[in-house]
Amino acid sequence: MPPENRSMRVVSGIQPTGDLHLGNLLGAILRWVRMQDEAQCLYFLADLHALTIEVDPPQLAASIREMAAALIASGIDPTKSIIFRQSAIPAHAELAWILQGTARMGWLNRMTQWKDKAGKDREASRSACSPTRSSRPPTFCFTGRPMCRSARTRSSMSS
Repeated sequence: MPPENRSMRVVSGIQPTGDLHLGNLLGAILRWVRMQDEAQCLYFLADLHALTIEVDPPQLAASIREMAAALIASGIDPTKSIIFRQSAIPAHAELAWILQGTARMGWLNRMTQWKDKAGKDREASRSACSPTRSSRPPTFCFTGRPMCRSARTRSSMSS
């Protein structure tokens, strides 16, 4: 189906840090491959999310290239889907800024992924500065109503 005729748009991402594992493949990537024929798909390499830990810049650049190659090797077709670096789109950082200024701690404390991340990084200054930065990027599906669901990129995460 040509991209312009698909009624649903999917935007999802994966962190380019660490190695791909079975959880990535089964939890997200194989789903993404199937979705290419059903929706307009935009998949991003979440390099801004990778900055929640200390990362060597040349290593991050290499990891981004390797992850893009792995996605293509897994079946993501660049003629059907768009693959891009999260940092190439300024709106990602701008939206994070807005969410950090408006998200209430009570809301965040009800989110499993926030509680998990906050517990692990309680001593890190980054978690206090970036309360809305989750440990995995969200998936957004736009049909007639916006719907947000988490893309599982780590098998140990709960939703």
